[in-house]
Amino acid sequence: MAKKKKGKGKRKRPPARPPSGHRPAVAAPPSDDAPSPPAESSASAERRNRRQAQQERRRKAERRRRMKLYGIASLVVLVLVGLFAWRSINSRRAMQEFNRLAAAAGCTDLREFRTTQDDRKHLSAGAAYPEYETSPPTHGPHWAAWTPAGFYTEPFPKTVPPQANYSGPQTVVQAVHSLEHGYIVIWYRPDLPEDRAEALDDRFGDEDKVVVAPYPELERGVQLALTAWGRLQTCRVVDEDSLDAAERFVERFRESPKAPERFAG
Repeated sequence: MAKKKKGKGKRKRPPARPPSGHRPAVAAPPSDDAPSPPAESSASAERRNRRQAQQERRRKAERRRRMKLYGIASLVVLVLVGLFAWRSINSRRAMQEFNRLAAAAGCTDLREFRTTQDDRKHLSAGAAYPEYETSPPTHGPHWAAWTPAGFYTEPFPKTVPPQANYSGPQTVVQAVHSLEHGYIVIWYRPDLPEDRAEALDDRFGDEDKVVVAPYPELERGVQLALTAWGRLQTCRVVDEDSLDAAERFVERFRESPKAPERFAG
């Protein structure tokens, strides 16, 4: 009997091949009959619809509110523009009427002048007399003390007081300070007939914030000069008509907003 050789094992067989035409198995696609996620309940859908409707109502309310505000703002602007135009037209007409009455009384049209912060400066004691834009002056540097209301019979010196505690006669630079406080200063010719000077005193001597004083430097042919801060009007004669014009000047420009310190003094 032949002996088996040691060290050699049994030969392994190769894996069996699938029969011809056989395909590996592929997982089948999910069936339409597979279970789907749970549908939204009718209660949840109703809550969602309510939230959306509420948000839409808020948006519409906000749009209406904005449109209302825009409408109110536009109306306010239109009213303000209309009011400004109305006041401007009325002011222009009033000034035209003011000048018409002045002309009928033998007075000039009102002259107005631009004023600046420099016009409000106080003069130092002993300083040179300012070169005012007009004669008589309507604005400009002035003395620290002002002229009280009243009727004066002596011309005011065109000088600057020599000392701070000055107590002498009233000066033109003090009268200019009165203008800054909203006063009216009425200047008349020193050689005015006595009865005309008395008529001035009767009309304005006791008026609040009105100074009446002689001014030798009035232009030739002018007997009366009416001054407010930044304003000047002159009249050829002093009679009842020009005195009426002076009254209108006082009523219109006393404590005018143009005067920087109109409520002082």
